[in-house]
Amino acid sequence: MKISKKLLDHQHNPLSWLYSLLFFILFCFGFWHHDWLIIIITIIGLGTTWFYFPESTVKYDWAEKCIAAGVEWVQKPFDTEKAIVSAVYTVFFLLLLISLWAHIGSLVTISIVLLVVTKLYTFRSLWLGFFSSKHKKVTEKSATSQAQEASDSEKTESKENKES
Repeated sequence: MKISKKLLDHQHNPLSWLYSLLFFILFCFGFWHHDWLIIIITIIGLGTTWFYFPESTVKYDWAEKCIAAGVEWVQKPFDTEKAIVSAVYTVFFLLLLISLWAHIGSLVTISIVLLVVTKLYTFRSLWLGFFSSKHKKVTEKSATSQAQEASDSEKTESKENKES
């Protein structure tokens, strides 16, 4: 538990996300060129990006939301939806690797688009949270203004009652 907490704390550093993306691009490059040395080095790099980035001293709100959405997905019980999404993501990832190895450019593009769509579906609560928080702010403001108007009307009614 202590190691997983430390690894999660290192995820708060967005720089590790950037390096993970760069290692993934290098991983795809290794598959395109059939170079096992690049593939092995990038797998090691991807697996260790959490370790060589210090814990971020600044907490970014968007990073916290992304991490919370990821933790929510991982801790979600393994139901039918999670099984299907995980299987589909695995198939699309394998399709990407096969298309890179076989140099099928159009299939690479399709695979990348499908992987991104699957990832967006996985983190849909994050996206819904971003959109609904904007809506909630508007609703809260209107509720606050309604409460203010109600208290103002009560005050004017009580003044009118006192005057009469």
